[in-house]
This record gives sequence, structure tokens and C-alpha cells, in this order.
Amino acid sequence: MREREDRRKGRDESVGDNEETETPITVSSRLRARKQVSYVQNEPEIESDNDDTDKDTKDDEWKADEAESPSRTRRKLPVKRPPSVSSTSVDASSDEDDDYMKMRQNNIKERLELVKSLGIVELKEELGGPSKKKTNQKKKPPTPREKSKRLKTIVDDKIAREARRKLGKPSPKKSRSDIVHSTLENLRVTIAKATSRKPSGPLPMLSLKTSREENTEDDPDDAASKCADFVSLLRPFLVHRGDESQLSTCSLDTFKKIVSRLSITEEMIAKTNTARITSMAFHPGEEKVLVASGSTSGDLGLWDVYNPDEEKCVEVLGPHTSQVNCTSFDRCNPAKIITTSLDGTVRRGDLLKLVFDEIWAHEQNGPNFHATWHDQVDPNTLMVAHGTGRVVVIDCRKPMSPVGWFHCHERSVRTVQKHPQENKFFVTSSRLGQVRIWDWRMMDKEKPEPVWDLVHPKGLSSAFFSCKGNLLLTTCNDDRLRVYHTALLPGASKPKVVTNIKHDNHTGPWTSAFKAMWHPQREDVFMVGSMEKNPRKLQIYGIHGQPVYNLTSNEHLLTIPAVHAWHPTLPLIAAGNASGRVHVFR
Repeated sequence: MREREDRRKGRDESVGDNEETETPITVSSRLRARKQVSYVQNEPEIESDNDDTDKDTKDDEWKADEAESPSRTRRKLPVKRPPSVSSTSVDASSDEDDDYMKMRQNNIKERLELVKSLGIVELKEELGGPSKKKTNQKKKPPTPREKSKRLKTIVDDKIAREARRKLGKPSPKKSRSDIVHSTLENLRVTIAKATSRKPSGPLPMLSLKTSREENTEDDPDDAASKCADFVSLLRPFLVHRGDESQLSTCSLDTFKKIVSRLSITEEMIAKTNTARITSMAFHPGEEKVLVASGSTSGDLGLWDVYNPDEEKCVEVLGPHTSQVNCTSFDRCNPAKIITTSLDGTVRRGDLLKLVFDEIWAHEQNGPNFHATWHDQVDPNTLMVAHGTGRVVVIDCRKPMSPVGWFHCHERSVRTVQKHPQENKFFVTSSRLGQVRIWDWRMMDKEKPEPVWDLVHPKGLSSAFFSCKGNLLLTTCNDDRLRVYHTALLPGASKPKVVTNIKHDNHTGPWTSAFKAMWHPQREDVFMVGSMEKNPRKLQIYGIHGQPVYNLTSNEHLLTIPAVHAWHPTLPLIAAGNASGRVHVFR
């Protein structure tokens, strides 16, 4: 008993000492004091010293019970005693809270006064505060997506068949003879449309442009007068040719600098044709820049590039009824334009007389007798390639009277070109993957043999000599551009491949085929269209396959420039696309 009382007195003395000890008041002590107060309030009442007699009595009773029943044991649970909290510390913490809040309010007020003195509020109002989102604004319902007409037709047919089945009526079925007849009729209409021709003989040059106000064609007199007005502005400059420029003599680095300065503006874009452009040529004059372009619809577009009048700078003529595969200006008389069409005819337009003369038309009019390309041998001689695999030589002074036929390939001849220096040689390319160089003097034999036969893995779209004939450039459907060394023509061994460039040449049915072309005055650079996107471009390569420059315009050149042309003497390049527009880099 005495030991228990001594221990209790020791605890009471320690509690008294804690009450007399003052702890420094900090934020952490203030929070700890709050927790202690709440803990004390929630705890049950603690036994005081006055209850000692009761405890002694209980202890005596417990001992008596233990003596009577020694098997009973008493479990004494420990009593949790919260730490003592003095009233002075609680009062000090509350005073500290008030002081802290006062200090915080004073700091906020001082900062607001500082912001006002600096004029930040007025500056924010001048610049405009952040836009508040409109929470009450209702979202517009999404527009319903237009349903496919093809699928709608299929569903309607299915519903109709189901209704007929329920009514017991059989669905109408076409017999095999009806299907064959309709297929042949559609084929006949397609062939007739593709092989139809203009009337034989000379054709007057008539404007095909329709009135802006009325969507109807003008009468022949008005069409002829429009064409005459357009040509009258060009007449003084049509017979002139440009002289040899510095582009032919400068170094490749200087040429690259000249080309890098070329660009497109909005004024250098014009709608010249009604359909996809398939051929293009520059007039060789320098006083007036004139671009001629042929399209799939058989029309011929003429664009006076530097004419500021948008209504009168373009004229559209109609020499053919089908695709114009090749367009060129007469090398001896620049006032004349030669066009070769898929309808099997070749016409020469005289811009001074305003007439298209028919210089060739194949006697058989069919899908395999179309004309694909032409090249001028001399002022009066023309070579024309055909879809039958043959090349015809024409004397322009005797229209419709061929000088000779040359059987060059088993299938269609894509391009034909004479050697620039040696007129006795010419080159042809075929869709069978053959590039053949021929000797004119050996073509009178029944089965002439080519001087060189350059076999390619797939069909070709073009093969052209350089300006001096030392190199040969081919464009093949195996996605390759090849350059051959032909300076030793003729020779016992085949020419070596100088360059073999990987290039995407698959344009598809809706884009004109790529035809890589040499610069008219240089043998070290050539140009080709590109299928690459972002950005669209025209690519200029050197003879060793190195890229020289890419002509691009993120703002104006947005389509594939499949057809292109160099100006013979000026630093100008034209490119045509599938929508009938011509872009000129200047």
C-alpha cells in the first residue's frame, strides 16, 4: 500500500512541474496544444487523489476475494493518460492566432497597394483580360452525315426485292443476250467518243471560251473575233526567236543560283484548259512570253503570261476531239503550233492566218491507231509515232501523203526524237520496255535492226536525247530515271549507264505520266515532276543523280506538277496540273 501511494505522489508531482514549465509558443506548439485540448475534452473523467480511500477499500476487497478463491485472477488494463495542458499555453496560442491573421491581412493590403501603384490593373484592362468561357452556351448539334447514294440504292433495291417476294412477283432478270448487247453498246459509244474527229481539212481558229454572264457558247463570228483580238496583241512578236543566253554557258553552281530565285505569284497562275493538261510548250520568243498547253479534252490553251488583263490573257482553241499528246512550236517558224492527238490526227496551227491545217490523219480510225508523239526533222518533215508500234514520216508540203512507214516496236510507241546533231539517227521508246536507236539509212529493209536496243524492266513513258546528243534520258515505270552515254554513236558496244535514280513514276489514271526532260541548252541538268507531298515540287537533277534544286511553293503549288516545260532562253519554267491550270516560275 505504501509503495503504491509513493508512486502516485510521484506522478502528481511530475504533473505539477509540467504545469509550471512554460514552453516557447510556435506554430507547431500551437497546433499540438489544440489537439491536446480536444483530446482532453473527449476523454472520460480521470480519477483524482480524493478517491484514494475508495481505491484502498477496493484493493482490500480484492485481496479478500483472492484469498477465498485463489484461482481467480484480476486483469488490470493500462489507463491512457493524455498529456497535461496548461491554460496559459492555450490562451497564448489563441493570441498568436489573432496576431497571425492580423499580419496576414496587413500583407495582403500592402501588396494590393503595391499593384495599384505600379498600374498593373489599368494595363490589364487595356490589354483585355482573359476571355471567360461561356458556360451557358449550348452546343450546336452535329450536322448529320450525308448517306452514300450507292448504299441507298442497294438498300432500296433490297427493299423492292423483298416487297416483290411477299407479293409473289418474280424480280425482273436480264437475259444473257441483253447483258451482252448493253455491254457492246456502251463499248461502241466509248470508242466512238474517243476516236471521233474534227472535219478533215483546214479549221478556223475559234474561241471556246464561254461568256461569263451566259453559260452558252458564242456564235462562230464572235468566237473568231475573240481569237483575232487575242492574237492581234501577239502578232508583232510571234516570228521572233530568242538568242542563246547565259544559261547555256554558265557553271552548274551559277545555274543553281539562277533557278533558286524563281518563284510563283498569284499572277503567274492561270486556268488555260478545260481538263487535265497532257502537253506543254513555251514560245521561243523573249519579247512576249506565250505558253501553249494541250489537254485530255482535245483543246489547246494559249496564255499571254505578262498580259495584266485576266479576261484577255487566255484563249482556248479546239483543234482536236481527244487528248493532245504532244504540243510544240515550229522550230523554223515560231508562229505555228504543231499538235498530235489521240484521235489519230496531226494539225499545224498558223497564228498569223488563224487556221489549223491538217497535215496527217491515219486512214483507220480506231483505238490502236492513235498518234502519240511527233518530232520535227526539218522545216518540212515530221516524224509521228503511233499506237500500232510504227513511225510515219510526213512531208508537210503534201498533207496526208506519208513518205515512209517504219516498224519499230510490236506495241505502242510512246515517244520519237531525232538526234540533235546527226539527223540520220533517231530514238523511240515503247510500252514493252524497249528503247531503240535507229539508223535512218537502214529503215528501208523489211526487218530493220536497231543500232542499239536498251531493254528496261517495264514500260517506258519517254526517252530523249540531250541538246547535243551525248546523253540519253529515259523514264521507266519501274520507278527509275536512267541516263546513258551516247556520245560514241554508233558503236560496237552498248552505251553505259551514267545515272540510275530511284524516282516514283506511278502517277495513276488521273494524273498525266511523268516525262523527264533535258534543259534545251544544257546537258548536265534535267527536270521531272514529283509525287511527293508537303510540299509539292518540281525536281531538277544533275546527270550524276545529285538533286540540284526543288521548285516549290507552299501557298500556290498545291497539286502534282506532272507536265512541265523549260523556256528555251529565259529562266522560266511552266508546270501544268490535272485541273487545267498552268503555274509559271519566274
